[in-house]
Amino acid sequence: MRYYRGRFPGAEVWLGGIYASLLPDHASLSGADVVWRGIFPEAEDLMPAYDLVPGWRATILFASRGCVRRCPFCAVPDPIPPPRAGDPGDPRGGVSSVTPF
Repeated sequence: MRYYRGRFPGAEVWLGGIYASLLPDHASLSGADVVWRGIFPEAEDLMPAYDLVPGWRATILFASRGCVRRCPFCAVPDPIPPPRAGDPGDPRGGVSSVTPF
């Protein structure tokens, strides 16, 4: 948090993901303005703004999310819903090729 607070003074900082979902009380000690638990629905259909990172020549994608298994020792299924099928009409729903650089 110190890094982002120093880099973007005055910006509201949100903390989410597995860590914040499983340990929200501990995550609240981080100094984040908001600790988000679970999936952030409004962000599900957003694409990253790669133009904000000069020289970025890659992409970030989720090939899958969640897990179909329910291993008794694993906490991932608690905050992350089970995998869902994509919309076949959505071009972002599948990857046709990957080109390494």
